[in-house]
Amino acid sequence: MESKFKKFKTRAFEEFKVMALLTLYLAILFGALTTYKRLILAQQGIGYADYGVSVIDALILAKVLLIGGAFRVGTRFNDRPLIIPALHKTLCFSFLVLALAVVERLIKGWWAGNSTSAILGAILGPEKWPILARVVMLYVALIPFFAFWEVNRVLGGDVLRKLFFKPRTTPDGSAQN
Repeated sequence: MESKFKKFKTRAFEEFKVMALLTLYLAILFGALTTYKRLILAQQGIGYADYGVSVIDALILAKVLLIGGAFRVGTRFNDRPLIIPALHKTLCFSFLVLALAVVERLIKGWWAGNSTSAILGAILGPEKWPILARVVMLYVALIPFFAFWEVNRVLGGDVLRKLFFKPRTTPDGSAQN
């Protein structure tokens, strides 16, 4: 019985680490995009500082990416050269982000008391360009993430983490310069 609990605890901790790193990556990305938007709007005399929303979006998207990974979203081309599954996963998850953006706008609109047709009119009208721009920026930003993900999948285990975050040693055990 303790063995199952230990396995569960270990797996939960590993999932938490992945979630934390993914959230950090996305929070930095969304924070940079928020800063860019803030600077552009400041030129027009408009104040904007939605950094809290950036963190919440990062948490939500990180969880969506992990759930999508658990459901094996975008695994159709896993046997191809790594660029293909990396770009395919990026595309699949970008469409997922697009769908979530539409759902988010619907929920906000309903919360504000708007009709579904009015919300969809706004989404297909003036809101479509900001939504599409965000999806395109996310697509580009997720390419390195999924490339890293795919290399890690092929190498297996902890190889990339060790390469990036552990000191390397020479064959005689001394640290490399």
